[in-house]
Amino acid sequence: MRRILAALALVLALAPAAVARETLTIGISQFPSGLHPYFDPEVVKGYVLGFAIRPVTAFDADWVNHCMLCTELPTLENGGVTLETRPNGTPGMAIHLTLRDDQFWGDGTPVTSADVAATAKIGGNPASGFPDVRTWGRVERVEVIDAHRVVLHLDEVWALYDRMPALLPAHIEGAIYDKAANPGEYLRGTAYNRAQTTPGLYNGPYRIAGYDSGSQIVLERNAAWKGRPPAFNRIVVKGILNTAALQANLMSGDIDLAPEGIGLTIDQVLTLQEQSPDRFDYAFHDTLTFSHIDFQLDDPHLADVRVRRALLMGVDRKAIVDRIYKGRAEVAHTTVPSGDPMAARDITAVPYDPAGARALLAQAGWTPGADGVCRNAAGERLSIVFQTGSGIKLSPSYSWG
Repeated sequence: MRRILAALALVLALAPAAVARETLTIGISQFPSGLHPYFDPEVVKGYVLGFAIRPVTAFDADWVNHCMLCTELPTLENGGVTLETRPNGTPGMAIHLTLRDDQFWGDGTPVTSADVAATAKIGGNPASGFPDVRTWGRVERVEVIDAHRVVLHLDEVWALYDRMPALLPAHIEGAIYDKAANPGEYLRGTAYNRAQTTPGLYNGPYRIAGYDSGSQIVLERNAAWKGRPPAFNRIVVKGILNTAALQANLMSGDIDLAPEGIGLTIDQVLTLQEQSPDRFDYAFHDTLTFSHIDFQLDDPHLADVRVRRALLMGVDRKAIVDRIYKGRAEVAHTTVPSGDPMAARDITAVPYDPAGARALLAQAGWTPGADGVCRNAAGERLSIVFQTGSGIKLSPSYSWG
């Protein structure tokens, strides 16, 4: 069952008057462990950095991929991506990237090919500690054409070549990396964790101007930003780690907005909407997150695909969505969200079919005994241990799927 909910709420607790304010105050119930865009991936960190860092490419609300730092999305069709043969004779791929000339880091330094090369150098080195080498780990060689044109030579043919993440500022992070003599030193020395308010770390509409770990992050307009001016002059992200206290702050007007997942829980959001439908603006959006159960295939009962399919058919996932999530989620039939361009359109959905589930179990040798519990010919009960996190009422990671 895919949650269309974990971002399911920017509970835009934006009171109408807040729109006219110069400062927007956001309450969060988690606090990022650091601010480096690649280390320790966290939803809350991605949320905060979304104000301050622009990636090379990104999907919009309609699931259409766009250039943010580049002039044109590279594709096979427009020649921005070409297939090539590597020196060892195996197939590779070249991504021809042209950066926009109106993008700057917060200290006024232009975003250039040097930043691409530095990010590939740092991200492609396993000793740097990047947990996600999906992009930079595939870059075998960087060919710098000029200040804004660069070619990334990949060590394989990759279907997701047009999904390019954030860059690191070469004049700051590249210099720190070059001074790191041993593995792990770059992580300890990165300015994102040691000097968070350094303007040159950020290329988005805001820069981080204040950082008090565990307490609050202050974002102010980035003077070097050349795009559309942001709506607020200042954003204050306050850490209020108790969700009940966070809701109280929202109700009292001490904060203007409480995102779901990293702020209020989804059940708090839905209850609040029922109790105060007109007091706040509530915005529900799609997310990449989905709830699921993973089967341990070394369990002899679950090794049989008929048993696994019967369990899926025996759970009314649509009823769960309607009952618990008030219908603001959709049932996931694959791990890829339905709006993603990579989603398969020809997959047959597994329906809720208790009779069909019983028939499949019978085929697998499991039939109900006198007590209604399924047993096999040896009299063994069909018993499965289910484990999940404790203390979590509703979560995209711990729900039926």
